[in-house]
Amino acid sequence: DVLQSDNQAIPEVRNWALGVLKQTLKEAGQALPEAAQKELEKNPLPKSISSLVVPKSDTALEMFFEGYRANFGPLTEEKIDNLRELFSHISEDRDVQDVRYVAYILATIMHETGGTFATTTEICPNPLSRTCEEDDGNYRGRGYIQLSLRANYQRFGALIGVDLAGSPELALQPKFAYEITSILMIEGSGTGKKLSDYINDSGTDYVG
Repeated sequence: DVLQSDNQAIPEVRNWALGVLKQTLKEAGQALPEAAQKELEKNPLPKSISSLVVPKSDTALEMFFEGYRANFGPLTEEKIDNLRELFSHISEDRDVQDVRYVAYILATIMHETGGTFATTTEICPNPLSRTCEEDDGNYRGRGYIQLSLRANYQRFGALIGVDLAGSPELALQPKFAYEITSILMIEGSGTGKKLSDYINDSGTDYVG
């Protein structure tokens, strides 16, 4: 369930889970099973539902967690707390007013964090990462989607109004980590591709 409205929770649990599964399988070089793909095409996620994009009531949250468990396995209390934290930040994001955006953002964070939905720090030393070499690793990857390099800490710090360059560990705070994630996806910063390029009134393309 990615809706606040409880009476719509069950189909949204299914659709959000299928959307997440499709993205996760894509990252692993696999395809969504044909039956699941047909189900998602038959009952696509709503295009726009005002601000009702995350579960808020206890009933809606529990339905969401039940749907997650059914598709992805057990949820620890830590994961539940992390998801609640994420929902609180998404619900305040005026740029994310489409449930399909939420599905994609959560799927990406799920993948990037190894399913924990917690902010993480890149492990250094890492011979394959130049971020560990710059400034003794002070600007290594951090957050939900691994913000890295001094220039990016400066750039995104300015965008969210926080001195990330001076205090890079702030990128680990869920509020700031989510704001960085949102800017990257909504504005296409870093990739040049916005969510609206793939999710809009013309259709929904989670794969790209």
